[in-house]
Amino acid sequence: RPGRRIYVAGCAGQPEALLDALAARPEALDGSVIAGVWIPGVLGRDMASLSPGAGVETIFMTPELRAGFAAGRVRHRPLHYSDAYAWLAGPARIELALFRVAPPRDGTVSLGLAHDFTPALFGGAAELVGVVDPALPFVPDGVTLPVHRFAALVDGPSPLPDLPEAEPSPAFAAMAAHAAALIHDGDTVQSGIGPAAAAVLRQLSSHRRLALHAGLIADAGLDLLRAGAAVRATAGVWLGSAARAAELAEETRIAWRP
Repeated sequence: RPGRRIYVAGCAGQPEALLDALAARPEALDGSVIAGVWIPGVLGRDMASLSPGAGVETIFMTPELRAGFAAGRVRHRPLHYSDAYAWLAGPARIELALFRVAPPRDGTVSLGLAHDFTPALFGGAAELVGVVDPALPFVPDGVTLPVHRFAALVDGPSPLPDLPEAEPSPAFAAMAAHAAALIHDGDTVQSGIGPAAAAVLRQLSSHRRLALHAGLIADAGLDLLRAGAAVRATAGVWLGSAARAAELAEETRIAWRP
């Protein structure tokens, strides 16, 4: 209904099927504020276009939000990740949370492949709406919730988000080779996203006993685990080629933490 403060998950938790349905009924969002953390270059959804009567609050300004920002409907909050989590947990005053989940199992629901910011809403009074997508895996050691915690669980299958890795440019390849030479066996590597980070990880396949820490793990990180170069990875989100999602869910050396 109109006039609510609504959290919408990003990355692999973004409920595309539900957002498509809301875009077809823009009046339902009149006077509402849509808040979230949507990573630039990932998915590229314009949340401000869901309804001309809704506002948006986010920590990232993306090209898709340019028109809404110019119209005064998008508010940029320049927050660090940890501050953004705290903002969503309290000051954002979220009343309704929309996010994609795996099919329920034994009375519980898994967040699937996105365990980053959504758990910030679990300790408050926000109503939770889980958009059940059969393509998502139930991650055994990830964040789960009992079925009764949800105000609604709705069917919402849609293609898994895809974050393909392009071949690095000669400049990125040279930089990656230099960076890889600074990393030693047994080191812990913190990685970002994008072609530069992926190029560095691709150079580490001959290393051993590495640990990976990242907000988001993609194909290059999973390949290091498969190659035996990395012994574990700790991340909040998996987002890579859709074909690899099921592999990641079965990888027991990956620890999911919000």
